Amino acid sequence: MTPDDISKLQNYLEGAFPTSKLSPSKVFDAWTKSKWLVDFPNQRRADLARHLVDNCKEFPTLQQLESAARTILRRELPKIDSCLICDDTLWIHYEPTDRVNHDGSRVFDGDPFTHPRVKIVAGKETTLQYRGQPIEYAHPKPCPACNH
Repeated sequence: MTPDDISKLQNYLEGAFPTSKLSPSKVFDAWTKSKWLVDFPNQRRADLARHLVDNCKEFPTLQQLESAARTILRRELPKIDSCLICDDTLWIHYEPTDRVNHDGSRVFDGDPFTHPRVKIVAGKETTLQYRGQPIEYAHPKPCPACNH
């Protein structure tokens, strides 16, 4: 934002908090030196002002103003990176292979992880069966890349 835009924001907030006792010139000087305000996009100034009016009980301090600016900018940033293994689901459902895609991601093949249902009877493992077929349950595994 330019100093003129910062001045408009300050005037709006002074109108929103009319009982605040402050020195407008000192506030303006401090705000124009704030890296967060100078780099803040002017198109989002109304969002910043609305956020401050909604969340502050009195005229905001410079720290509150910069925190609000960071919050608003954080909301609009798209997530660029995603996990190539689990696609940000935190779980993998298929076994990895030795193949790699052209973008560097691993190739997964096969059915979902399945394990036979095993029960211990009289100290001996017994596979549960239904009509002669072992009962298997599919389940995901935590993604190793997402620190599970």
